[in-house]
Formats: sequence, structure tokens, C-alpha cells
Amino acid sequence: SELPEEHDALTYHFLTTLAICNTTFIVDEHPDLVHNLDYRPKYEGDNADDLVLCQAASDFGVRMISRSAQTVAVRYIDSTDTQKEDVEYEILCLLPFDSSRKRMSIIVRTNDKIYLYIKGAETSIWPNLSEYNEMNMKMTIEQHSIGFAEQGFRSLLVAFREIELEDFQNWFQRYQTAANALNNREEAIAAAASAIEVDLILAGLTAVEDKLQEGVPKAIATLRCAGIKIWLLTGDKQATALSTAQAASLVNMPQTSTVDSNSVSQSIAATMTTWDFSETTQQQLNQRTHMIYYGSQLIEMNQRLGTQSQGIIDEIRTSETITRMNEVIAAQTLPVCLVVTGDDLGCILRYRPEQFIRAAGQCQSVIFCRVSPTQKRELVTFAKSVFKERILAIGDGANDVGMIRESHCGVAVYGREGSQAVSAGDFAVDRFECLLHLLLVHGAWCFTRTSELILYTFMHNCQYVFVIFYDQIFNGFSGAVSIHSFYLILYTSLFTVLPQCAAALFDEHISAERALREPKLYQYTLQGKPYQLSSFWVNFFDAVWQSSIIFFISHYSYRHQSDIDRLSFGFSLVFSMVVVSLLHVLIQTRRIDWSVLASSILSFIIFIVFTLIFDAVCVTCIQGDSPYQVSYRTFAQARFWLANLFIIVVALLPRFTAKCVYNTLRKPFD
Repeated sequence: SELPEEHDALTYHFLTTLAICNTTFIVDEHPDLVHNLDYRPKYEGDNADDLVLCQAASDFGVRMISRSAQTVAVRYIDSTDTQKEDVEYEILCLLPFDSSRKRMSIIVRTNDKIYLYIKGAETSIWPNLSEYNEMNMKMTIEQHSIGFAEQGFRSLLVAFREIELEDFQNWFQRYQTAANALNNREEAIAAAASAIEVDLILAGLTAVEDKLQEGVPKAIATLRCAGIKIWLLTGDKQATALSTAQAASLVNMPQTSTVDSNSVSQSIAATMTTWDFSETTQQQLNQRTHMIYYGSQLIEMNQRLGTQSQGIIDEIRTSETITRMNEVIAAQTLPVCLVVTGDDLGCILRYRPEQFIRAAGQCQSVIFCRVSPTQKRELVTFAKSVFKERILAIGDGANDVGMIRESHCGVAVYGREGSQAVSAGDFAVDRFECLLHLLLVHGAWCFTRTSELILYTFMHNCQYVFVIFYDQIFNGFSGAVSIHSFYLILYTSLFTVLPQCAAALFDEHISAERALREPKLYQYTLQGKPYQLSSFWVNFFDAVWQSSIIFFISHYSYRHQSDIDRLSFGFSLVFSMVVVSLLHVLIQTRRIDWSVLASSILSFIIFIVFTLIFDAVCVTCIQGDSPYQVSYRTFAQARFWLANLFIIVVALLPRFTAKCVYNTLRKPFD
């Protein structure tokens, strides 16, 4: 190597960390080919970044060739690709990645030396670096980190340290105690891990390009045009998050004013320091612990107040931050993009969550960076409690599971980060742009279809009940119904159910092409217009109208016919009810296709066939009044056909007229 010796060693440890500090495993191992110099194993893993970095180390000549629970073997190949050295590391302990620690480390032993290799977020590695690290190298890495973040790359710091055997043994006892703890096990393990992940030697910096999927910017622009507000929740640092947001068209910097909660919070903190507010409040609250009161309860109260003084200061600072944030947002003339860091979000969610959520709701877009999975879930929880709108969460990794489960609708994107998000989501899509079809097309269709089905079922049953109610008025409320019980049962369960189902499955109030071409039409769904209280009243009065026309015209048509019997009158009623209901579905359906038309015709055929067979059975086969030959006698009367023709036209006339006027004078969904 042409590098200086110390840099050569750092490169060695840097690439070794990439090769072994991960959860990557080898698939399709070939033991007979391991000894070949050009052997390149195939890696797989749940973490896409681990997989990429392990493959990168392999390309640079540090190649993991085998791995088990106890050991990992690494092949070091020189720059000429002619010599190799295989080194086997004994895995002493693996400290997996944790969303709170934001780092991962592995402790291995080789040649009687114990090393800790670690990689993680900059905020979790920088504080644990040894003071013996070169200042020039730290400054260089920090500059590169800023550059990578501005390009939208995800960066990780890589470090290592050598551990003495005695120190490791003492620490490992503590770690085993924490791992076997029954209470607060995760906290104990995290504390034990933090005890060994110190005095680190900085080895380097990695940057992984997190390319947006094709079509993401267009999809986000379309969703925003549809009236959907989009918040970005990411674990990346602020510069990376902003770069990603710009690439995704979530933020248009020349046309957007950015409000940074961190800068606002720091301004408040500086003001509090200038006023000496923080120190004075701290001293005053701490002094209360030294005050002596008679009574143990007062003493305990003051001691507790003294220990919580910092929390009180944080609460005051958070309140002032949100107040100032509202003032800044209100003063902007351009659309506002709010940027919130995880540290600020922690205080905000602890003290002023509802006020913050309302302030964020005024912004065109909100970016949360350096947030943990728990904070993502809490944000969704508070957003659900504050806003009346539905919350949709979309993610592709294990860190998004809590957020996806907490939202009203969870959508997972198939990716290379495992299937946990897919298992937790209500829906799963291959690409982010598929969200357009899911929401603007299928979501709008489903909401409208379900609304129409509920309204039609409500109206359908009201019509059914009012016909029976009117019949009872003329029967003296005796309980005897003119319509045979078989017709009453099958009217809603067989004769009229198929068109309802067909419309609920296949009706389209708008074409898919137009829904994607004009996303503003989605606001018709967002505003809940298909399912409003006024729609219930319209359908209720329509049901009263139809039932009144069906019963009273039939009643007065047969009033002067002395030979009409009760079941014949009831059959005339049920015939009108069935035909009116079937035609009502055809009128109300936005797009009459073969399914609705065929199901309506089939339902009418089923009704007629059932009637002819049912009325042809023997007299003694059915208890009570026999319907024998009722339909045959009724069909032979001209009065029956004229009355029903008039009933059908008059009963459906208001609905049909309103639909024609609406479609003529007003464009739908404007």
C-alpha cells in the first residue's frame, strides 16, 4: 500500500468493520470453492445498507467467506489480486442495531487480540470517540459528511477499539446480567452496551445512495394536488432529509419558506440564557429542596419539585418554541415547510403535542428528521386525536411498523428491508407511485361504492317498511299482511340483492384515467360528499314517496274491484316494489355496465320464475293462506299491468328527473 502505516491500519479496520459488523449471511455456500482466490460468495440480509456495505468491502478485497453463530472468516486480498490471507474471527458478542442507540457493534477475537468494531449514526458515534483521534481526520470526515448529506446519501461513521482481556471479562459479566434481567431488560442491555462502546478510534465514513423510486416526485405532486398533506418522517439527519424532500418534490426551495424548529428552539434557549432565566429558575427550584416544612408530605412534595426543575424549564421552553413557531409561520407569505429534529420532537410530544400538531397542520409540508420508531408512532397517535381527517402511513422498513399499525390505513412498500412492514400494513404496493391508483382510483371508488350501498340499503328497507305500515293502517293494525311471508323474506335476500352487490363491486363514479389526470376530483371523496347527512334525508323522503305511490295507487286501483283477494293485492304490491327497486339501482348507478344490467335482468327473471313455481304448488303444501294461482290470475288482468306501469313511472320520476337535471346543469365533482 502507498498509504502511511497508520492510514493503512485504519483502512484495514474500516473494511473489516464493513465485512463483519452486520447481520448479513451467505447463501448457497460452496465449501469446495472457498479456497479459490476468485471465490465470491452471494450475500443476503434484512438490512439493505448492511448488504451494500458488505459487498463494497468484498469488492475492495476484504471478503467475508463464511459465517456462523460463533465465528466469521474474512479473506484479505492484496491490490494485485494474486495473494490472499484468510483470518478467522471468534465472535464474542454481537450488539445489534437499536433505534435508540442508533449503532451496531461486534466484539471479536483473533490472534489473542480483542477488537470492538462499530458503525452507526454520527450523533451516536461522535460523543464516544477517543480524544486521541486526529483532529484533521475528524474535520475532513465531518466535511464529507455534510457533502454526502446535501446529496441525499445516508452516512454512517465507522470506528473500532482494542479491548484488554480483563476489561472484556468484567464487562461481559455485566452484559450477561443485563441480558438475563427480568425487569427493564432492554434498558439494562443498552446501558451495558454503552459502557463498552467508548474510547473509539475513528476509521472512516460510509455513504449509501438512497435513490428515490421512479415516479416518486410526480406521485407526491399529484397527491398534494388532490388535497392530501404529506409529512416526511425519517431517521436520517436534517441535511439528508431536506435533500430527499427536494428530490421528491416535497419541498421547492425557491418557492417555499423553511421554518426550522431547531433554530427557533435555540433562539428561545439563547434568550432564556440572556435573561439568566434558566439558571435562576434552576436555583430557585433547587432551593425548595432545602426548605424545611413541618409534615413529611410537604417535604416530599418540595423534594420532588426540585428534581423536576429541568423538566419545568423544558416545558416552558417548549411552550415558547411553539408560540414563536406559530408567529414565524403566520408571518410567511410563501408556503411553509416545517423542519423538526428528533430532540425537539421529544420535548414537544412530552409537553405540548396538541398545540404543535395544530401548528404543523398549517404548513404545506413537514419534515421530521432523526426520529425514532416510537416517535413516529406517537406522531400518528397525536395526529389522529387532533385532526378529524384520516391518517395514512406508508413505509418499507421495520422502523415503520409502529407507525403503520397506529394509522387509520397502513400501506407498506415492498423493499429489501424485510417483510415486517408488509406484514403490518393493510395494503402492500410494489412502488410508491402505486399509491396514486390505491387512493385516487380504488380508494375513491371504494368510498363512493360503500356510501351508495349504505344509502341504497337504507332507502330500500324504508320503502319496504312503509309499504307494510300503510297496509297495516287499512288492516286495522291486526298484524295480517297482504304480502305473503315468502315474498317478504325473499324481497331483500334474493329478488333485489344482486344489483346492489354488482353496483357495490363494479360501479365507477369516475373513470380511472380521469381520476389520475384530474387529482383535484379526489377532494370530492376527501370532503365526504358521497356520505352526508343530507343524503340520508333525500333517500328517506324518496323511500316515503316510492312506498306511498306503490301502495296508494295499487289500493285505489283495486278499490272498486270486488273479486280481488288479499294475496292478489299483496302480489301487485310486491311486483311494483321489486321492479321499482331494480330500476332504482340502474338510475342511481353512475356507470351502467354489463354486471349491473345483467344482475338486474337476472333478478327479475328469478322473481318471475319463483312466482310461477310458487303459485303452482298444491293447495295443502303451504300452511295458512295458499298462493295457488294468484300470480296467474293477476297477470291475466289488464288493470294490473296499467296500474304497475303508472306506479313505476311515477315512483321513479323524482329520482330520474333530479339525476337528469343534476347531470345537465352541473358538472359532477366540481
